[in-house]
Amino acid sequence: MQEAGSEETMTRHWTTLLVAAACVPLAAQNVSHAERLLTRRYVEGDRLQYLMKAENNGSTYEVRVTATTKKAADGRFVDELAWSDMVVNGAPRALAATSQAFRLAVTLEGGAPFELPDLSKAPGLIGPVTDVLTFYSDLFLAMHQGAASVGKETFDVKQSIALSNGKILSATMDNPVTKVARVCSDAALTRCGDAKLDPTLRRIEMSLLRE
Repeated sequence: MQEAGSEETMTRHWTTLLVAAACVPLAAQNVSHAERLLTRRYVEGDRLQYLMKAENNGSTYEVRVTATTKKAADGRFVDELAWSDMVVNGAPRALAATSQAFRLAVTLEGGAPFELPDLSKAPGLIGPVTDVLTFYSDLFLAMHQGAASVGKETFDVKQSIALSNGKILSATMDNPVTKVARVCSDAALTRCGDAKLDPTLRRIEMSLLRE
């Protein structure tokens, strides 16, 4: 249980692409830890488990995300992420062997928070992987006081962070996407029907289960 005053809730509204969030100006990275409200304090060997839930136009998924703290070759601490126990529309779904073995290192220290993953090695996990990276990217930007604003999708992110160590306690993201589509009857796309709005509303939740 968190003590009073030990948790920070932040709400951010931003329009960006995931790729853009991987870079932060060096001036922002050089802000001292003492000047920051949010700082991730890593302990090697820590193990966090989250339950991520998402809804996408009536379709749902749940998946367990396990984050294990390790020290990378460059000396930075990272959380190595793994995904398991997938449930789609209420029914368990077995993950491919490559998805079970898929690992991704993320960090809230300086530099870039992660390297863009090869999602071909994570069939069935593209949504869960990119969604959790969005949470880490947003927190990374908040910690390092950087900013990114490119792209077309809108993300409303709310996270609760433990001030004692910078761990994510819970996170939610609303991701509305508005697009216009036409149904065409030829490959050259010259005979098409009227343009129609094709909105998509995604909501993702992630909560810490246990350490």
